[in-house]
Amino acid sequence: MNILSLFSKSTRAMSDFELTELRELHRIAALETFKLNCVKGNTAMVPGGQEWVKQQEAIVQLLENVKNERIGQILAGCGYPQGTPITVDLKTGKAKQVPK
Repeated sequence: MNILSLFSKSTRAMSDFELTELRELHRIAALETFKLNCVKGNTAMVPGGQEWVKQQEAIVQLLENVKNERIGQILAGCGYPQGTPITVDLKTGKAKQVPK
């Protein structure tokens, strides 16, 4: 018996709510990163641009940390052991182990 067969027996699929939450967290983090990258190369065009970039970098890092923490919580609730490398398809909600 391999480890993938253990996962398939002890895991559950994400609920629609959980998948929607992950999609929204991903969208928010991507939007804030996009804004940061737009201003980062053009700080002279934005009043207080350099200071804003510093603040936005901290915000983006915080959002990424929160997103990753929440993904870990949802996957743990679905039965995946903590620390197991998993990829999640944001279209289908299917999670699978990343081969080592």
